[in-house]
Amino acid sequence: MGWKPDTFLDITPVWDRKRAAIECMDGQQHLWDYYTRAAQQRANHFMPNSGGQAGGHDCRYAEGFESVFPRTMDAL
Repeated sequence: MGWKPDTFLDITPVWDRKRAAIECMDGQQHLWDYYTRAAQQRANHFMPNSGGQAGGHDCRYAEGFESVFPRTMDAL
């Protein structure tokens, strides 16, 4: 698909609410666990990029985003 996420957001604090919202899609019950696994896999990308095992931010569920337009910043 060519999707290359460059931003990961920790959604662990709201995961229960997101999962409950996903479960409202009765016609897509076969996707509930898929979306859970995707969020867990994105958390695996989040953790090493937040400092990893050297004191990084613990994360169980994350969302990935790809920037469409360049970002401008004064500092990194």
